[in-house]
Amino acid sequence: MAPKKLLGVLLVLFIILGCTKDDICPEDTATTPLLIITFKDFADGLTAKPVPDLRVLDALDPTIEFAIESNDSIAIPLRNFNDATQFLLIRDSNSDDLGAANTDRVQISYTTRDVYLNRACGFIVNYDNVGALLDSDDADTWIISLQTLVDTIDNQNETHITILH
Repeated sequence: MAPKKLLGVLLVLFIILGCTKDDICPEDTATTPLLIITFKDFADGLTAKPVPDLRVLDALDPTIEFAIESNDSIAIPLRNFNDATQFLLIRDSNSDDLGAANTDRVQISYTTRDVYLNRACGFIVNYDNVGALLDSDDADTWIISLQTLVDTIDNQNETHITILH
């Protein structure tokens, strides 16, 4: 019985000592950055202007709603395996009826670039040639203009796109 316990202890010890530092990805490691959008007043382009009752939905699957922590800026993910992502930005969305709210469709286009971090963390995706386009088929748009401030998204410490309304 003792040899089985000793073998078990040695096996566990071997597994623990077999792990090296690069086998574990630290929690503070950079991940694929989110798109940062700020909302500004169209009159001067500098003053933050919150969007009342803002909701952001995935245009391809409106059942996916993105969590909004602030109504004057948002951080949302882009699709990694596409060259564009479309969002529904809903102003005055105090009801579940999307037809009653003022909804604008925004398309973000980009090219993806895989960046290798290390063996433990693998790859992240950065976005190049970023551009924003407002779907102008809607006669009642609340978004007046889109400004792409940074055409490369490799961190989420800066604003990438400003929406003027």
